[in-house]
Amino acid sequence: MKSRFPVLALLALAACGPKLDHLSIITPMNPIPLGSTVQLTGIATYSDGVDHYLQTDFLWTSDNPSVASVGASLGEQGLVTGNAKGSTTIRIALAGFMAALPIQVSGPAFKLMTVKPIQGTIPVGATQKFAAERLYTDGTTEDRTALATWSSSNPAIATVSQGVATAVAAGSVTITATDEQVPARATLTVN
Repeated sequence: MKSRFPVLALLALAACGPKLDHLSIITPMNPIPLGSTVQLTGIATYSDGVDHYLQTDFLWTSDNPSVASVGASLGEQGLVTGNAKGSTTIRIALAGFMAALPIQVSGPAFKLMTVKPIQGTIPVGATQKFAAERLYTDGTTEDRTALATWSSSNPAIATVSQGVATAVAAGSVTITATDEQVPARATLTVN
């Protein structure tokens, strides 16, 4: 008959191993701009002081998903989206332990700058109107054509003022609109 001692010894060692002590959540930013998505990190700290990042093992929930929802399915755990201005609490749970993180959702944040159209072709002597727009995290846009600083990479081919480019000679130039040090570019071909 085989001895059961090795199995019992392994069980005893497992029972003496480090135990889950507490959970915590960290965020790269708080508040979260409206319409943006932020990855939270859940941490399980054990009795030996070692942290384990068990992102897929936690149960993720939000007290108010209409303000900020949190992904719970595979590949989306801890992914928080700001849905409306306000506050809520994101929670994680594992093996009877819980942790909570208060989250604020602020107004939309500036995401990027664009110039439209992104390219154009005109004959010498003609003009082309460009528009500068700001895109925010909630999907809204703001016209910044009059406020942006406009420049041409080669004024000998085309000049630009307040978004209106004037073709001077054949060639290709880059039209740039800069708003609060954020540039956006378009290409203009003169034939």
